[in-house]
Amino acid sequence: MTIKHTDPVLYMSGQLSRTPRPAAITDEGGGGKFTPQGVCLPFPGNTFLCHIDPTSRAHRALRALQQEIRSGPYGHYFTFLPPASLHMTVFQGVAPGCTSVAEGWPAAVPPGTDRDVVTDIFVNSLSGHSFPQGMKVDATDLFALHSISVAGATETDETVLRQIRDQLSRITSIRYHAHDTYIFHITLAYPLTFTDPGTARSISEESDRLFARYRDELITIDIPAVEFCSFENMHQFDRILRL
Repeated sequence: MTIKHTDPVLYMSGQLSRTPRPAAITDEGGGGKFTPQGVCLPFPGNTFLCHIDPTSRAHRALRALQQEIRSGPYGHYFTFLPPASLHMTVFQGVAPGCTSVAEGWPAAVPPGTDRDVVTDIFVNSLSGHSFPQGMKVDATDLFALHSISVAGATETDETVLRQIRDQLSRITSIRYHAHDTYIFHITLAYPLTFTDPGTARSISEESDRLFARYRDELITIDIPAVEFCSFENMHQFDRILRL
């Protein structure tokens, strides 16, 4: 199945949004992940992810790429994640904004249940299940200077990743509307604002240029076993359970 990526120019210029800012950006108390100034906001939840090995060639390349974006002509449009938190999300758990089954709330859990209670429910539900203990992915592009898109390095790796998502969906009773078309990625930063179309095109062109430079170092990234993590914000993801 071919999954079509969002157009980066339309995305960065806000033409795909119903809000004046990217969804993750709100004033303090507005429910977002960051303020318009890039200050990290409380955003408690849980998730299933794979941290990128901090000693790996890929992690070094991601750090270098992130720093080059930060110091480049468009760095002020983004707020950057700490290198220690770099990861690939496999399956989203619950987070602020997930208030109904249609929005990603688990069907088997009463809406509004405390995050920590949901976490305990998931831990119990995961007992007895087995998961692959590692796979490989390749970077496919740098999306709008803030996210490295990845896919399984082989058809088998991609199939395994999709099967893990299916398995976690059954276990957690979460089914996101884009479950089958989810694009695996490693987030480097969050855009703070939308831009004019001309700047968006320049950001897209800069993304292609930088990705061409770093692509060889982001081929065949070893991804470890999936971790079930909790988080209080987007700067740190604490492992609860290694699957």
